[in-house]
This record gives sequence, C-alpha cells and structure tokens, in this order.
Amino acid sequence: MNCRLPAALLSLTIAMSFALTAPGQNPPETITVKATPFYLVDNVEARVESKSETAVKIAAEKWTQFRVESVVAQGTSVKPGDQLIAFDATDIGARLKEAKFELDSLKMDLDAAAVELEFLTKLVPIDEKLNQRMWEQTQQDAKYFFEIQKPMSEREVDWQRRSSEYYVENAQEELDQLKKMYDADHLTEESEKIVLKRAERSLEQAQFYLEQNRIETARQLEVEIPRSVRDRENALERGRLEFEKKSIELPRSLQKKELEYAKLKFAFERKQREHDELLADSQYMKLTAPVAGTVYHGQIQRGILRKGATPSNRLIEPGDDLAVKLPVLTLVDTKNLQLRCDLDQKQRASLKPGATVLVSFDDRPEQRFEGSLTEVGQFPLDDGKFDGIIQVPQFPADIIPGMTCRVKVVTYKNDQAIMVPKSAVFTDDGGLSQYVYIMIGETPQKRPIVALREHGEQLEVTQGLAAGDKILKSKPE
Repeated sequence: MNCRLPAALLSLTIAMSFALTAPGQNPPETITVKATPFYLVDNVEARVESKSETAVKIAAEKWTQFRVESVVAQGTSVKPGDQLIAFDATDIGARLKEAKFELDSLKMDLDAAAVELEFLTKLVPIDEKLNQRMWEQTQQDAKYFFEIQKPMSEREVDWQRRSSEYYVENAQEELDQLKKMYDADHLTEESEKIVLKRAERSLEQAQFYLEQNRIETARQLEVEIPRSVRDRENALERGRLEFEKKSIELPRSLQKKELEYAKLKFAFERKQREHDELLADSQYMKLTAPVAGTVYHGQIQRGILRKGATPSNRLIEPGDDLAVKLPVLTLVDTKNLQLRCDLDQKQRASLKPGATVLVSFDDRPEQRFEGSLTEVGQFPLDDGKFDGIIQVPQFPADIIPGMTCRVKVVTYKNDQAIMVPKSAVFTDDGGLSQYVYIMIGETPQKRPIVALREHGEQLEVTQGLAAGDKILKSKPE
C-alpha cells in the first residue's frame, strides 16, 4: 500500500488583514504567503538479502538420479570444501562398471579393426596388380587362340583328313601294283593270295580310317572348334567382367574397412565420452561448498527463498530426489547485507537513487535504521515491477537474509516550498487553468499559478507566487 505523507511541514503563517474598503464594508480575509520546508515520502515493502549469494547446483550432464542420503541443516555455517549433501551412489556405481566393460570391449574391436585395416591397406594394391595381370593374361591367351591356335587346329584337322586320304590312295596303288606284278610272275597261287589278301586288308583299314577321319574332321570343324571359339570368347568376356568387378570391389573393400574402422572409432569415442561424463557426474554424489557461507535450502532470488531443485517448498530431507541444473542450496554471506524492494511504475518515476530511507522491522518497531536508495531498475521484471536496492550502514547481528521490513523513502523535498490552502486556489476551463486573487495595493487581482503537489488541504505553488505575496483566502464576491 502506497501513500504520501509529509515528513516535515512548517505551519503557514496566515496573516489575516483587512484591505481598505468603502465605509460600512468588512475587509476581505487575506493570507501572507511564506516559504516553508515540504517533502513527501513513500512506503514500500523490502526484503533483506545478501550481497554475496552462491547457488549450489547439481551440474551433472548425463546422470539424473540424485536421491539424498544426508544434507546439512539450513542455517549451518560452512567452509570451502565442507560436504553439503551426500547422494545414494549405488546405481551410478553399477552403471560406471557396466560402461567400463562396454568401453573395453569396444577398444578390443577397434584394435582388431585397426590391424585388419592396415593389412587390407597393404593387400589391396597387390590384389589390384594381380587382377590387372590376370586380365592381361586372359587377353594374351585369347589373342594367341584366335591368331595361332585356332588356325593351327583347323590346319591340323585338314592335314589329318588329307593324310587319311593319302593312306587310302597308297594302299589302293599298292594293291593295284601287286595284282599287276602277280599276273606277270610265276609265284604259286597260294603265295599270291596271301600277299593280295594283306594288301586288301590294308586298303580296307585305310578306307576305314579315312571314313573315321572324315567324321572326326567334320565334328572338329563344325562342333569342337566353334565350341572352343565360344568358350574362349566367353572366357575373355568373363575375364573382362571379373577384372572390372574386382577393379571396383578391391578399392571398395578398403573403403568399407575404413568406414567400419571409423564407425568403431566413433562408437568408441562416444562411449569414452559417456564414460567420462558419467565419471564426472559421479563427483556430484557428494556436493561440497565452493565458498564459505550460511546454508539455505533452495534458491534465493531477489531476496526471496524459492523452491529451486527441491521437491517442494519444504526443506531438503533424506530420501528426496533432487533435480539437476537447478539451485539445490544457496550459500549466503550473512554479514554483508542489503535491502531489495519491488517498485511499481509510478514509484520508479518518483524514487531516485540517493534518496534517504528509514527502515523498520515488524518484530522491533521501536528501532529505526537510516539508509539510502542506491539503485532503481531501468527495465521491468516479469511481474511488471522494478528493482530497488537500499543500503543500510549497519544491521543488527540477528538480521538475516529472507526477513522483510518496511521502508519509508523521501520522494520529494523542497526547503523553500510555497504552500497555500486549496480553498484559495480556483480553476477555469474545466480545471485546466489555476489562479488566485492577489492583493495589489488595496485591490485584489486575478493571477494564474501552477500548483501540482498537494498534502491534505495544502497545495504547493511552483509558479505565480512568491514569499510575501498576499492572496485572498476565498473568492471575492
């Protein structure tokens, strides 16, 4: 609740005089204007806060299970390194052991993949050269077949055919000559028959071989040699395909092994990071004080103790599950204090840094502490309020952060204020202009003024009057 009250206001000296009037008339009442001290104050609610507050968080990256085993009591004074909270480390210990097994297994796979990659890096160039040589040999064999072996096979078949014909011709000629010879000599008929019979058998055998050779020749020329040609052509095409296939597969096998190695390395590095992060998170199983201070459970924001990472607005207790990344405790310096207040927009406009304040606490209304307003926020907070910071030279030892107090702040002060009663100020134009009646000699004259600030039945005139002026107390008839 805001209200404006005068902190010191000297009473106006109102001189009542009677102007010169016509006989039989009462003189009008007048006021002699004097300069007097005048100031206004505002009442605001404030909170005690420490100038040095350190939020303690569970800054874990991966692990989220933090169940309290023990916690220091609120209000405990601690030194740097003192234990604040101990958490149940059973689950994270088991997970760390499992992560180490997984990491070691991946390391073995990675080392094996590195050996295979090194071997394949050396082997693939050798296999590529071998593939090239095999293709060249296949081409050479095909060339030899078509240019030499096939023509020679055809000539060989033809030669065998002609040789068989020659044998038949020779056998026939020999038989014919024997018959002529035996007709001319005197050999016995028995000898002649034997020799002729042998010659006839030789001719018959030669004729059989000729027939056999003709069949074989036809088969060689019509079947075997064309088949060999097709086989050689197929072998050449197959060799070409195998060469092209291996030319692609060999580099790809190396690339695939490189990818497998890179994938294993990535998995190993990720598992290493997870293990390291989990190991780092395990340090938060025991929270220690980073600085000296007094322990508050929760988070202090702008002098207000808030929930933070605690499960409710109550104090942290064993068995509670706390959230990560949020303040769990706050360490405050209870010897270095200040006041923080929330100002509305109107107060922000009227309260200026340097203003004197008077502070009182509900539990000790008889005590007053003088201070000064040192800061006024330039931008509104979420609730539309503006920050105000108040410094007090010395607080009692039992004043601690989180306590509330009432503050009176001087919002306006004028040691030479011109104050007049509201009843002596009149308005025209629907209240847009203000004026008084001032005595000039014995005659009242209308004079425009500016009077904005008020207190009770008094107005401060900032333009139009000076100390010593006499004005009518009421509007003349």
